[in-house]
Amino acid sequence: MAIFQYNDVELEISGDDLDLMERYEANLDLLEPISNVSTTALSRVMMLRKFNECLGAFFDAVLGEGTWDEIFCEGQKRSVKEFILCYKELIRCINDESELYEVIEELNKGLGNDQSGKLAAATGADDL
Repeated sequence: MAIFQYNDVELEISGDDLDLMERYEANLDLLEPISNVSTTALSRVMMLRKFNECLGAFFDAVLGEGTWDEIFCEGQKRSVKEFILCYKELIRCINDESELYEVIEELNKGLGNDQSGKLAAATGADDL
């Protein structure tokens, strides 16, 4: 397990935790509105709110209700840069602790199926 630490919040995170990864994948659509933000149609404040709302909903759905407000409680800086750094820390914890691809590659080698790198490429693991 990796320790996700941001501001005053610490959580144990594992990319091999099935429940966590199911919640993660099931809620990725909550981040989609961020990619559709029009920089010309919305004011800067509205864009910042959109980032806060989308990432907040995502973190609460994946890590538990109230997590986002705990991370960015009163007095904590609420900027897009901070939001992105927080999200990157979550991804780092998920990727750093996952042994799934290593185990599968070792199994394949043991069975004479040299699939090194192919599984990660096929699943998009290299993109995370």
